[in-house]
Amino acid sequence: ERKLAFYDLEYTEEDRSLDDRLPIELGKHLGAPVRPFPLGLDGGNFLSNKKYCFTSEPMGYYLRREKRVQLSSNQDRRAFFQRLKTLTGCERVVAFRDTPHAHIDMWAKIVNDENVVVGEVEDQAVHLAFQNSPAMGMAARKSQKQLARLAQQFAKYITVTRIPMPLPYTDTLRNYTNALIVNNAILVPSYRNYLGNQFDGDYPDRTLHFEYEARVKQVYGKFGLTSEFINADALISDGGGIHCVTMQVPKI
Repeated sequence: ERKLAFYDLEYTEEDRSLDDRLPIELGKHLGAPVRPFPLGLDGGNFLSNKKYCFTSEPMGYYLRREKRVQLSSNQDRRAFFQRLKTLTGCERVVAFRDTPHAHIDMWAKIVNDENVVVGEVEDQAVHLAFQNSPAMGMAARKSQKQLARLAQQFAKYITVTRIPMPLPYTDTLRNYTNALIVNNAILVPSYRNYLGNQFDGDYPDRTLHFEYEARVKQVYGKFGLTSEFINADALISDGGGIHCVTMQVPKI
């Protein structure tokens, strides 16, 4: 018999008591136990297709005798991976390095057990970035190369489809992968004006907005998902997106 339960990993940041309180309240509401697990790992830095667990470095820590052990050696990394496999049932943990963001859900989204979408900063966006400034152009080119390499690495384990990614802007990484799948729909972040305020200014690739979203609909539509866009300008200014602040409850 399948029963619902929650495992609550620690946040890697200090003083996230309100976030840790959420699974307790949700467990009470659904009549499901909440079980602590001796790992520090942000939810945004974990993706899985059941067979593989994907994360990016730096990952977090594990607990030994109630003390945090940072992953400063290969032995510590192996201990972390083994605990993660025990928790999830994954056969293997894959950790990516040199990524455009420390949270993997800011540039990749697993849509089913066989497929992942990975962000792509396209040449036309890079061209607009260089028109804005050499520094922005170089940042866009760097992200473009990083994402191409990561897509190749992902392809060793799961089928990859590329999805447009808007230009990196003012230390934020806008994307269409920090999204939430609910039944046959996917709630996708949308970006119109920086900080969500029409007086704060336009993004440098604003002319590509409708093209981006049309392509996003096509990509997710291939997997039977209907895209519903939700404005995320304020969320991305705080460094997050739709998946950062929501979680679906599985049907059991």
